[in-house]
Amino acid sequence: MNKSLFYIVVVAALGGFLFGFDSGVISGCEKAIQSEFGLSAFWHGLIIAGALIGTVIGVFTAGAPSDKWGRRPTLWLMAVLFLVSAVGCAFTPWDKTWGPYLLGWFRFIGGLAIGGVSVVVPLYIVELAPGHLRGRLVAVNQLNIVFGIVISYVSNYFVARYVHADPGVVWRVMLGMECLPIVLFMALLGTIPESPRWLVRVGRTDEAGRILGKIGYPDVAGTLHEISESLKAAVGGVKVALFQRRYLKPILLAFFIAFFNQMSGINAINYYAPRIFQMIFGEGSELASLVGTIGMGVINLVFTALAFLVIDRFG
Repeated sequence: MNKSLFYIVVVAALGGFLFGFDSGVISGCEKAIQSEFGLSAFWHGLIIAGALIGTVIGVFTAGAPSDKWGRRPTLWLMAVLFLVSAVGCAFTPWDKTWGPYLLGWFRFIGGLAIGGVSVVVPLYIVELAPGHLRGRLVAVNQLNIVFGIVISYVSNYFVARYVHADPGVVWRVMLGMECLPIVLFMALLGTIPESPRWLVRVGRTDEAGRILGKIGYPDVAGTLHEISESLKAAVGGVKVALFQRRYLKPILLAFFIAFFNQMSGINAINYYAPRIFQMIFGEGSELASLVGTIGMGVINLVFTALAFLVIDRFG
């Protein structure tokens, strides 16, 4: 595999890492948040789910800026939203009246970023990757998501063990730790190019050709021609109805795989794993519960890696 292509994909997939980190880090904080603000079960659940609500909206709104400004600027925008969310959560006011509401809104902003990167990162990778590597390289994003979840669990453990402070400070530090990978992502975004397909779309064909050559396409002129023809077909109004009988089976398979992935309850486990393990281990087992959560995350990572290894081999 071309080294430049691999580097670009790894940097872009850091967006997936932030997706995972943001999703997993709340698990070590949720109990302290409920205790500090005296939240009822409803408000506690709503604040924790704030990121999921934002994710739904982010998924549906990320396409427009991505098409207008480009894939890389949109990823930068998502990084800014992640940063606003992490800093806002870390500095949530102690006031019991306003604190929970602000925390919920900052979690919602983080969810917008999660939804955005879940659309734009795979799109960017698909538009860069040669066909024979596409499945494997897009899977790098999913691998980074679960890796981000694991690292968030590890981060929570080390903060809980070594930050000797009021519990209200500890959970804020846990959420603020996300700023480190966010700043790294923002810095590295400046080192990767724009999507060649988007560049051809806006008339910057020469630049697109240079990028294709750099990432190892053997027939740059032919690839540019294919991109141009596909874009002409789209602009020319060639439309294929998605919801028709011959597409019914793959659409239903895609929908139900994603649907049951969520309905399995995995998000509840991801968000509340330390609480669940503490119910098993008993009171005073906070650190052991965080270690158990790390073990769960590692299993998730291992099986994602196994899928990564076979996705292009067996279809």
